[in-house]
Amino acid sequence: MAFPLGVAAAIAVANIANSLNYVEAISRYVAIAALALLIATRELDRWALAILRTTVAVGALTVLVAPYTNFFVRYLDEATGELRSGGLMGHPNFAAYVMSFTLLYIVLTCRVTILMIAECALLLAAILSSGSLAAALTAAAAWGLSLVLRPTLRGWALAVAAATAAALLGSVVLSRLMEVGATGRADSLLWRQIQWEKLLSVSAGDRLFGIGWQQSGAASGNGLGAHSAYVQALVETGAVGCLLMVVGATVAFSWVHRSTTAAVLTIYCAVASLTDPVAFYPSCLTALIVLLTIEYRRHPHKLKNMALQARLRDRTAVL
Repeated sequence: MAFPLGVAAAIAVANIANSLNYVEAISRYVAIAALALLIATRELDRWALAILRTTVAVGALTVLVAPYTNFFVRYLDEATGELRSGGLMGHPNFAAYVMSFTLLYIVLTCRVTILMIAECALLLAAILSSGSLAAALTAAAAWGLSLVLRPTLRGWALAVAAATAAALLGSVVLSRLMEVGATGRADSLLWRQIQWEKLLSVSAGDRLFGIGWQQSGAASGNGLGAHSAYVQALVETGAVGCLLMVVGATVAFSWVHRSTTAAVLTIYCAVASLTDPVAFYPSCLTALIVLLTIEYRRHPHKLKNMALQARLRDRTAVL
């Protein structure tokens, strides 16, 4: 809950300093914080998880059927020349990250059943179909991290199944992987580096409060954003905004190291935000905050006991 509020505060300060409107922008993040508070205080975690999983599953179905219908908006991938779609979830990157958060949570917490396997297969197929290279690779790395932190037979079996599915269904991701190093391609790492350097250069005189939220497109000259949450935070909200976000993140995520599931989800978001502003996409942040709130409510006594044990160890060490 604290991180969305930190983002909202950073946006408000930056936009006020730059004489820009901020109400519409901060309302999204305040709403996310309010949703987390509602789930935490009203014991709605089971309902929230059921609604999230159902909504994401329906969205995944629309991603898979999008190539066969003109009902959903499709985006031209300049790197491969292919059309990509996020179905009902909008941009394919939004869809891929939301589905990845949900898939990781299901794999790490849910009992293996035929329905669970079918749901995982649906999400995996939709992620690969969306063609989001960063989402797919980072999710695979996060899944691998979870197997290291908490190795189980179930986890390894699902990982083998996922690798097999990726080999069969991942042609879109593979074609994009071959284009990663291509100079001038819209989604290549080299292009991102050039974009970051350009934005950091043009905003050098506005380091305290930044240039204003979502102003990177205008500042870059090509109409495109920072493609990095960290660069976007510094360029658009400045040092003051970054400090507010760091405070919010520290309060919000200080407990996640006590839960493998929470740690993996948080690390996934942090790493994915290097090349896409995942932490600022409202849909992605909503999925992350809801899942973390549910996870915290699933193990409140364990988390409190571990915190108490840590304090006792610290006192013992001092004595």
